[in-house]
Amino acid sequence: MNVLTVNLGNSAVDIGLFGRDGTLIFKSSLSSNVAITEDEHCIRFKDVLNLYGIEASDISGSILSSVVPAMTENTARAMKRLFGRLPIIVGPGVKSGLNILIDNTAELGSDIVAESVACIEKYKTPIILVDVGSVTVLSAIDENRNYIGCVICAGIDIAVEALAEKTALLPQVGMRKKANLIGKNTADSINSGIIYGTSAMLDGLITQLEEQLGDSTVVMTGLYAEEISAYCKHKTIHDENLLLEGLYSIYVRNTQKKGKPSS
Repeated sequence: MNVLTVNLGNSAVDIGLFGRDGTLIFKSSLSSNVAITEDEHCIRFKDVLNLYGIEASDISGSILSSVVPAMTENTARAMKRLFGRLPIIVGPGVKSGLNILIDNTAELGSDIVAESVACIEKYKTPIILVDVGSVTVLSAIDENRNYIGCVICAGIDIAVEALAEKTALLPQVGMRKKANLIGKNTADSINSGIIYGTSAMLDGLITQLEEQLGDSTVVMTGLYAEEISAYCKHKTIHDENLLLEGLYSIYVRNTQKKGKPSS
């Protein structure tokens, strides 16, 4: 049984294939674009599978999470065309195993649900889960494995775009992995602000969250997690496969029979 996991994000479409034993066979990332048609989704999925020597007929099940509603329907239909059945779509009615203690559980993004599921399976609670992507989200999971809420901040992409759009002289620059605190030119100074500013913000928020949760395992994931975690003063665990692993776990939970996933 090979299970395809797909997450539709604001910046990227993340794809992972898991084998019968739950091993991640490959992962891939495509650009996210709401204008892509059902046919184009089919082509992109087939191209990714061909890249890794996998046939569509090798896929026995699939699961989809999305924070881009405009892409969800076309993607799900494309997956049905290729694999013969609709994917499990993470949302209301899908069993995640995560006890979500917030005012409206439907407001919690399916990507954060999947990451939290993987977190409680892999790490000691309480957990502070930090997703550093287009939006930066710090999620609080208490010692009883309950998801009790989060902090949402503007992400790095949003901050960089705002600097360029709202000022006359500052250019839009991409983040680099290394930064000197005191920049010697505009691009280096913006890069410093991105890296040191984001890491300092996260350190401060982690400290305040630990005042409520107690000493916590800090897990960092997302598009910019590797770069930012290197500059945080708190000890963090960088886990780049958290989202895909969580989606696989949710798939198994919703298809298992007597402890085994259905094929």
